[in-house]
Amino acid sequence: MAKKNVKKTVVKLKKGAKALPSKKAGKKPPVKKKTVKKKATKSKRGNDSVDLECFLSTACIQHKQLPDNCTELQLLRKFRDDFMKPSPTGEALVNHYYKIGPELVKAIEKDKNKKRTYAFIFSCIQNACEKIRLQQNSKAQMVYVKMVKRLMHKYQTA
Repeated sequence: MAKKNVKKTVVKLKKGAKALPSKKAGKKPPVKKKTVKKKATKSKRGNDSVDLECFLSTACIQHKQLPDNCTELQLLRKFRDDFMKPSPTGEALVNHYYKIGPELVKAIEKDKNKKRTYAFIFSCIQNACEKIRLQQNSKAQMVYVKMVKRLMHKYQTA
C-alpha cells in the first residue's frame, strides 16, 4: 500500500476562539447524543425534595406550610406508585393527572379564593389518606378522582 502525503494546514486563531473539527483531518464530527426526556420526579428546594408529579398535593402542602415529607404526601406517593400505576386504569388516571395538574395549580394560584380551594384539596387529601390506611384503595382513588374533576370543572380545564 502506498503512503499518501498529507498536507497539514496550520491556522492561527484569535485569542479565545475555538477551532472547529476538521473533516479533512480524518476526524469524525462529535456524535450528538440522543436526548431522552426524563420524568420530573424530584427536585431540591432548600432541604426539602419536591415531587413534581404530585402537583395539587404538593402545592396544597406547601400552602399549608407542611414539609414535603409529611405523612400525607408520603402515603399518597406510595399509593400512586404501588396501587395506581401498576393497573392500566390507574396508570391512565395518573398520566391524565400529570397533564392537567400543572394547569390546575396555575389556575388556583391566580384565584383570589385560593385559600378556600387549598382547604378543600387538603380535606380530600386527608379523606383519601384515611381510606388508604383502611386499605380501601378503590375508595381512596375515587376521592382523588372526584376532587380533580371538581377542580377541572371549577377552573374550566380540559
